[in-house]
Amino acid sequence: MLEKMQLIYIMGDIADIDRAIRKYISKYEMQLEYAIKEIGSIDDMESCLDENPYTAHVLKAEKFIKDFVHNKESWTELLEETAIEIIEDAYEFFERRGLYFKELEFKKAAIEKCINDLEAFKSLDADMPSLRDLKFILFNFGRMPVVNFKQFEIYINDQEDIIFQESKRDKNYVYGVYFVLSHRKDKIDAAMSSLNFEKITIPFEYEGQIFPDTPLKAYNMLLKELEEIEKEISFRHNETMYTFGINANDVTNAYKTLKKNQIYYDLRKYAAKTPNGYYIFAGWAAKPEALRLEYDMEHDDKVIFLKEPPENAKSSTPPTSLKNNALIRPFEFFVKTYGLPKYDEIDPTPFVAVTYFLLFGMMFGDLGQGALLCLGGYFLYKYKGLGLGKILSLVGISSMFFGLMYGSVFGIEHILPTIWLKPAESVNSILFITLVCGMVLIFISMILNMANAIKQNDKMRLFFGPNGIAGIVFYAGIIMALYDFIYGSGRFGSFLIVPFVIMPFVLIALRHPIEGYLKDRKLHISSGMPLFILETVIEAFEILLTYFTNTVSFVRIGAFALSHAGMMGVVLLLAERGSGYSIPIMVIGNLLVIFMEGLVVGIQALRIEFYELFSRYYEGGGREFISVKAKLDEGSA
Repeated sequence: MLEKMQLIYIMGDIADIDRAIRKYISKYEMQLEYAIKEIGSIDDMESCLDENPYTAHVLKAEKFIKDFVHNKESWTELLEETAIEIIEDAYEFFERRGLYFKELEFKKAAIEKCINDLEAFKSLDADMPSLRDLKFILFNFGRMPVVNFKQFEIYINDQEDIIFQESKRDKNYVYGVYFVLSHRKDKIDAAMSSLNFEKITIPFEYEGQIFPDTPLKAYNMLLKELEEIEKEISFRHNETMYTFGINANDVTNAYKTLKKNQIYYDLRKYAAKTPNGYYIFAGWAAKPEALRLEYDMEHDDKVIFLKEPPENAKSSTPPTSLKNNALIRPFEFFVKTYGLPKYDEIDPTPFVAVTYFLLFGMMFGDLGQGALLCLGGYFLYKYKGLGLGKILSLVGISSMFFGLMYGSVFGIEHILPTIWLKPAESVNSILFITLVCGMVLIFISMILNMANAIKQNDKMRLFFGPNGIAGIVFYAGIIMALYDFIYGSGRFGSFLIVPFVIMPFVLIALRHPIEGYLKDRKLHISSGMPLFILETVIEAFEILLTYFTNTVSFVRIGAFALSHAGMMGVVLLLAERGSGYSIPIMVIGNLLVIFMEGLVVGIQALRIEFYELFSRYYEGGGREFISVKAKLDEGSA
């Protein structure tokens, strides 16, 4: 069912707005609207929201709060000044810490580059300071493809002014350094380039310090330096705030205090500020909550509380708040998936809960498989927090009930006695029963549509709509006439045709011209008579087709019950072993049927709800009631 809403106003001196927000607006279940839009009749009104003084502190805290402070449900609110001081101190610490980490990472990257550059040349027996100081002899470190090195060896045998010292070789390259007289540099460099020699620049110093001795010693020195830096980074990462005198609980409390203050301050955006210095909040609350709020404000002379019926709202529509018991509440998920009911619609959740529960069980009736569905749904809800788990548990109970009626346990039908019928042995009966069930559900959905029409004061929909009084008379007349023609004498059916079939159908087909005529006593046919007749005939045919297809669609319920019995018959046939059954095949077969058939049946039952039933009485399109208190609890969690 839907909770009854009331439009409420809270007013007071602008200097008292923060107290009102904290004491009343944040404590009660109400949904705020923008008061300027809702009132819209006072000149020179403006929003009460200024620049939020807490935003800057909250943004600073959010840069580090997720990594270093765990969210806790219980926390202690601090004084505003204390909270700001704690956050500023923690922010300064993390900023300094972050800069230090950047310096360490920069050093680490520089050392790793030096190590990478030296790695291929660490076996060279060369004095690096001496190399650096050479004046008349030049050198180049680098690598050459193995395929070119053989050519190079032939070339170097004919040259007296180049020396090559190899340092490393792999399957693709030969690494090393060549020395050449300075005046021969250009010629030798050109020759080396033609042999695909790639120059590699190696470092001779780190942070202004020249490497001593050989490349290997420089390489090892850098490895030690890298190890020290990595230890320092690891140590700093493992540091806690307690090391620096910063208490994590204090930071948590400070952050949540400021975050809550920020959210409180943002609520000012909903309030209107009048020229004479007053604030006005406008919003919605359920009737019981509005009464509690009114009682709480009764002796507070700093605030004024007013309430009005929903129809007095100028710009907003009442939000929808569903209120159902624990058994029905899980099925609100399906209703919300389709669309929340409008405030002036009935809540379809109870009808959905009952029909989905029964339809699923009829199509998937098995005592053992239903028990597994029930347990699986409970596990998904209890340990995984999935709301669909509740629905799965409930439809599992329905499956168990119909399995008991069918006498089926894991597809075996000779263990339990059949209380009602066996689908596989009563094909005509199960199809007829499901067809009758479909007719009953269509009648109920028409009645629900009439109830919605009464709530919305839509008389044309009530009297002349396809799902109104004319529609229900037409549908009942068709059913009674067909029954009489098939099972009776046919005389009564002939008598029913005109008053119970033709007349209501004509009223349904001509409802739009009738509506226009009743409004201003004129027949409105703007498109011309021929086109009007064509449109009316097409619409009438569509209505007839909808009645027929919606009714026949319910035969699928029986078909799926037969399909389920058939699939389990195949499993039993495969598992049969003499006087018993193969346990592994029974287990695998039942699990496959539960997954595949259960999924298909669940979707089919939902399809019936949405297309065969909702299309007759339910529109949706409502907006959900989201209270300020819920937003605050979520924002400060």
